[in-house]
Order: sequence, then structure tokens, then C-alpha cells
Amino acid sequence: MEEARYILPSMTVPSSPFVLAISVLGQLFLAVLLAGTPAWADLRSDAARIGDFWASAGGAVIRHPPLFLEQGRPRWVKLPAEPGPACLSLALLAPRAVEVSLFTGSAMNETTETSRAGLLVLSRCGPERRSLERVAVELRGARSAIEVITSRGDTPAPDPRQALPERIVAPLTHPLDPGRAPASESLAARIARAEERARASAVEIQRMELSAQREGHGQTSLPLREGCHRIELLAEAGGGGLTSDVDAELRDPRTGTILVRDRSDTADARLELCIAESTTLALSFRGAPARARVVVLLTRWPLPPALPMLWGPRTRAAMAFAIVRRGLSPPRSAPILSFTGLTGSTFLRPELAPGACYLLLLGLARGEARSLSIAGLLDGHILRDEGGSGKDGLVLAFCSQRATSIPLTIETRGGGHAWGAALWRLGTEP
Repeated sequence: MEEARYILPSMTVPSSPFVLAISVLGQLFLAVLLAGTPAWADLRSDAARIGDFWASAGGAVIRHPPLFLEQGRPRWVKLPAEPGPACLSLALLAPRAVEVSLFTGSAMNETTETSRAGLLVLSRCGPERRSLERVAVELRGARSAIEVITSRGDTPAPDPRQALPERIVAPLTHPLDPGRAPASESLAARIARAEERARASAVEIQRMELSAQREGHGQTSLPLREGCHRIELLAEAGGGGLTSDVDAELRDPRTGTILVRDRSDTADARLELCIAESTTLALSFRGAPARARVVVLLTRWPLPPALPMLWGPRTRAAMAFAIVRRGLSPPRSAPILSFTGLTGSTFLRPELAPGACYLLLLGLARGEARSLSIAGLLDGHILRDEGGSGKDGLVLAFCSQRATSIPLTIETRGGGHAWGAALWRLGTEP
């Protein structure tokens, strides 16, 4: 098969053989230079994984010559038009931090697609496949190499993220509008409502009272037992019915680290955390009316007993809070698999039973991570959770319809940290 041709939209022919030779040598030098770099080697390896994956699915795969692009200089990609299979799939692969745009049709502004995590994939079948036989590619970055892979078959090629789980990213969503804040109730009514809510499932409810200083702030030491805690600070109205906007935070007095903070625009403050050993924390607040009475409502739930103790109390606490944060039911039996990892990227592919449901929990065991994420692709759906900067636990809950395994990528950024993860089978109910 004839290889693809790459033509600049506004290419000019060099005026002399000497200039032509210099241009060709320059492009060859760039190709050789990039070929020797680790990033280029990783890109070629990822392209080979896509090619092998598509070939194993029965497609006629071609890895075309790579594109070398600069920002603001789009290039046309012409693929040979051939009779045969009904569907054509095209993959453009760039480094993960590079954004690539693809324009299909005869005009640059007809249809635009944008890469995510450096990967852009399009499939067209029947007469529509002709739209992929001539496309323009533009780079949103300084300069980069772009790998081009195509597959022809009777059906569209499968999602290549099954072979490259590290390229899975969650779709961007717009934040919801919380609406207007509710009208302020009396302190007694807010306390009664908070206690009624806690009595439904909590094992322990305590109340303590503080008094705000003239500036509206205050602090105290707060002894806490092992478990998951909700700490609510409710302040009475000031003179003239002035409503409050209480903000609060919990710190570790030994290190000064802020464990949890509430700076929302609400009358009362609410702090939630899980700890796997008894400790005393420093509680501080501000925003209450001067000299106001502040009621602290302490609610505790036990840690799920099935959480593994292998990695210590910090990991158990992080896993427990990940369950609380998502409102999931805790596991009641021992995990079927466990994993341990360090800083960087870790790839896993645990086996699954079709029709079964699973819970995957991850928690930091040591160090501080700037970012922490876990992503997977199951039955065509992206699964993802993110943390870091104090959010030390992650969770994925899922049910397998047909898949017998799930590709997972765990990424941590920072230094000197370790994590533990465990997988539970929950039966066949979601």
C-alpha cells in the first residue's frame, strides 16, 4: 500500500536545489534527533501498542510516517482511498501534555476534533469514511511529533484506551449552581435538625459549647477516637438578628498540617474526616458574631472492619473517608486482591467475573502527593477518581457486564510517598 503523504496547506517550492537539499537535511536531522529521545521512544512504543491492539481485533493496520509539527502550522494528511472494508479508523498520538486538533472536510472550519491526553481517534463507516481520507492536523504547543495509525475493517476499531489506560481522562463538567443560600433558622432548630440526622446511623453523638471572641473567632483542642467524624459548628445570631458565616479548620498540632477546612458561604461550618487511631486535633473557627455562643456537634461512625491493616492507620483512614465521600456501603469481607505502589505511574489489569460488582479503594501510606489519580476503562465507560493535596483516598465502584479484566492506571505526583490499594468483590448487586 502506498504510504500517506503530508502536504503543508501553503507550501512553497524552494527556489534552488541547494535550498531544497538544506530543507530535506533539516527535516532528517529533526527526525534523527527526536528518535533518540526517551519521549519519542515512548511515543513510538504507544503507537505500536495501538497497532497491535487494533490488529488483534481483526483490522488491517498501517502505521504511517510520523508528522513533525509546530504550533500554528497545520498540515494536511492524505490517506489513500481504497475499496474494501466498510470502516476506517484513524488515531493521532502525541505526548500526553500536547493538544492536537483535527479538521475534516474540504474547509478548515467544517468539523473540528480535539485530542484528550494526547490521543485523538475517529472512525467513519460507509460513504462517510471519505471524510477521513483528507484531514488537517494542527498542534497546540511549541513543537512535537505526531504518530498516525489507521485501521480498516468491517466495524470501527475498538477504543485504543483499552491498550493505553494511562491515556484515560475524565470528561470536563461545568460546576453546578448551588442556588441561593437558605434562610437562617434559629440555633435551636439547626441543632435539633443536625442531631436528628446523626441519630439515624451514628454510634456516638456529643455536644460541646464555645464562645466566640470579640473578633468572632475561637479555638480549642478536640480529642477524637478512631472512626469517621462529622464536626458541625453552629453559631447563634448576633445583635439585630445578624446571621453568621462560620468558617472552621482542623489541624494536627504536632505538624501544623491542615487536615480539613470549611470556607463555604453558609451560616454553619461542617468538617468531615476519618482517623484510624485516637488523637487530639486543634479546632479553630472564625466568622461568628462577636461574643456569640457556638455549639460544636460531634458525630462518630466506626471504621469499616474489613479495611486491611497491611499499610497502617493512615491508609485505612484514607480508604474509609473515600467511602464516606462517595456515600458507598463499606465492604464486609476481606479483599480479593491487594496492590502496593510508589511515586509515578503504575499499570494494573485485575481479572473480573462478568456480571459481578467490585469496589476498589486506594489510600496513601506515606508522604504527601501533589496529585493522585486512578483511571480505568470498563465496557466502554471511563472510571476515574482524583485526589492529592490532602485528599489521600480514592475509590472506584463498578459492575462488569462482559469484561473479564479492567486496565487501571494509578498516577501519583510528589516525592517519597507510597500507597496501598485493595479490590473487593461485592456480588452481583450494584
